[in-house]
Amino acid sequence: MAERRAGVGAGSEVRAVVAGFRKLAADTGRRPLLVALDFDGTLAPLVDDPSASRALPGATAALVGLVALTASARVHAALVSGRALGDLHTLAQPPVGTFLIGSHGAERARVTAFGLDRDVVQLDDAMADLLVSLGAEVAADARGRDGVWLETKPTAV
Repeated sequence: MAERRAGVGAGSEVRAVVAGFRKLAADTGRRPLLVALDFDGTLAPLVDDPSASRALPGATAALVGLVALTASARVHAALVSGRALGDLHTLAQPPVGTFLIGSHGAERARVTAFGLDRDVVQLDDAMADLLVSLGAEVAADARGRDGVWLETKPTAV
């Protein structure tokens, strides 16, 4: 089981998954297909340090194969995460054509050859002030507690 978690020996499974999506994409009678995958705990194992998370090799290969199908405009691939969009992009290193949904849906982008084509998150002044205030309160509560860290995101703490 440990080998499977490490992505070892998963090549035939990856090929089978991609072949299944290829078959769905070829069915012109079907509506377009969206395959949305969570990053943490699905493509990447859960780890104690969120910044150390990386996608498993088999998961990366499956995503690359899936995104290759998006040229048909019948299949769309997305990574969904509670992470900030920039962190998701850096850690997942998704292929061009992947949609990214970060910060629990507050941030959206598509990976292009030139970087991210993103929708800009706009907080009004009151919301921005509230976010800063809440962040300061949570940071004060977390200070000095072992195993507790604070993640500041564009729309959340």
